[in-house]
Amino acid sequence: MALRKFESLENDYLNGKVTSFDFSAEVGFLTDRMEEYLRKNLIQFLVIGKNMHTASQENLDRLMNNVDVPVVVVP
Repeated sequence: MALRKFESLENDYLNGKVTSFDFSAEVGFLTDRMEEYLRKNLIQFLVIGKNMHTASQENLDRLMNNVDVPVVVVP
């Protein structure tokens, strides 16, 4: 289901754009999985949508304190 939603997003917003992107499904706690993914891959910055920000301020604070890349929260 997540892949189908990503494909819809890809068709609506990402096709034909210069930005590189990929889809990766992970199982586990959100902040743990994001931290590990950022460490293993050459990610230069992280953009988080409003839903992540409002889900848990504690999770957002933890993520921002534990990653070595700039984090941007967008509405």
